[in-house]
Amino acid sequence: MHGTSVEKVHFHEVGALDAILDVLATMAAIEQLGFTEFFTRPVALGSGWIDIAHGRFPIPAPATLHLLAGLPTTGLDIEGECTTPTGAAILSTLTRGRSAPDGFRTLGSGCGAGTRNPADRPNCLRIIAAEIESAAESLYVVQCDIDDLSAEYAAAAQEALFGAGALDVVIVNVAMKKGRQGMRMEALVPPEKLQPVLDALFASTTTIGARYWPVRRSALPRAEDVVEWKGQQIRRKEVTLPDGTRRWKPEYEDVLKAAAALGLAPLTVRQAVDRL
Repeated sequence: MHGTSVEKVHFHEVGALDAILDVLATMAAIEQLGFTEFFTRPVALGSGWIDIAHGRFPIPAPATLHLLAGLPTTGLDIEGECTTPTGAAILSTLTRGRSAPDGFRTLGSGCGAGTRNPADRPNCLRIIAAEIESAAESLYVVQCDIDDLSAEYAAAAQEALFGAGALDVVIVNVAMKKGRQGMRMEALVPPEKLQPVLDALFASTTTIGARYWPVRRSALPRAEDVVEWKGQQIRRKEVTLPDGTRRWKPEYEDVLKAAAALGLAPLTVRQAVDRL
């Protein structure tokens, strides 16, 4: 917001002791509780005016509005400041813009009250600990058909979509109008990454239009671990089946790296890691 580097920026309110304690206490609590994923419901902004080091500004404060970019918001009809820059920074960093899913199983909750006591609502922050139902995951499919893009640039476009936040990108050969051979590019995208992926699609391909629609995805619980084989560190993806059975798959890039280092065929490394 100051238009300068981190080394030169001068903090005002956010550098105060209470703001530093807010950040440290929040992160300490998260570490102690063991939370690993974070989501947010629409964030209340509030309305009116606030006096800060740079003068009198409308609510939400400029830094708050900047930090909440990409997050759902509400509460513009509520008088007073509802979200501070410190709170916005914590929410934005932890959730990365992810909205709370439609379905989850509540494990527990806790509240913290502010010093103000408005008559029409509780001045509280609520944290909910929950298990996310995999079947409740909401995503978008983004799709376009292209007949005038050289095939040698398709891989670069695919990487651009991954870089913009797509979870998966596939390219399929299709027969298009006038008998032209073309390609269908299809991406699976989280809701908060929909616009960045669309922007990347238009920038990296010759398409002039794209389709998208919401879908639901059921996914197995997954995790990652690292095993050592012949001095090589190889990551493995782990999934848990509905009956509790677990299975692993070594990371392809790590298999290639280990194979090159040991002078072995990648398939030999893969088979050896599977036996661990």
